[in-house]
Amino acid sequence: MRIYYEARVHPGDYTLIITAISVDEDTLKETKDVRTATLSLVKEAIEFERFDAPKNKFKLYFTIEQAEASSQAELLVEVRWQGMTAHLADLGEAIEQIRYIAIGKDLRKIQRAKGEKREELFKEFWESRDPSPGTPQNELMDEYYKRVQYSNEKFGTFRDGWRTAMGMIFILFSPPDDMEVNLFARDGRSYQTWRYYAINRTFVFVDYDGFGDYELLEPYHSPYGSSYR
Repeated sequence: MRIYYEARVHPGDYTLIITAISVDEDTLKETKDVRTATLSLVKEAIEFERFDAPKNKFKLYFTIEQAEASSQAELLVEVRWQGMTAHLADLGEAIEQIRYIAIGKDLRKIQRAKGEKREELFKEFWESRDPSPGTPQNELMDEYYKRVQYSNEKFGTFRDGWRTAMGMIFILFSPPDDMEVNLFARDGRSYQTWRYYAINRTFVFVDYDGFGDYELLEPYHSPYGSSYR
């Protein structure tokens, strides 16, 4: 990553510190260099080595120290992965979220990869499923992560929504054609029945503990071998 900065300093040596901070205020990377200014105004583009950020946003803090003085500026950086959906915010999490449609060995291969190789394998996974190759948008990828986002907003409990039974079924099959809600069944539990007419499937969810964490009455096993757990 190339970073351009301008600063006013006294001619001579000064220390430039660049710190990348996550949205959770964790230090992701820091560099500290002694540089030399020949003029009072420094204009320079420098290389800041790439690093893995857990989210698509982070802050860069620029600190200049010279003699007894120091000054600091900050910049909010938002990462966009070229050729990927705008709904992707965390690459590591996005990789975990393909477990419903990824064959186990393929998922493990992506998970175990590091740095640019991991991103490359993730892109290849979605490119092989692009319904319109050669166009800028991968409609399937975009729709998949829209459903993930909706599941997190709608079905989250003590787990992220995409990890729940309802989240899994919603992501795989979209909104049901028909939904039946029974909050006061004879056994005192709440039930939801989702019907999908086009695929002739019905899924029944039950809230065993009364906290809104619905489970499938009959477990659904993905043909890819990855469950919502």
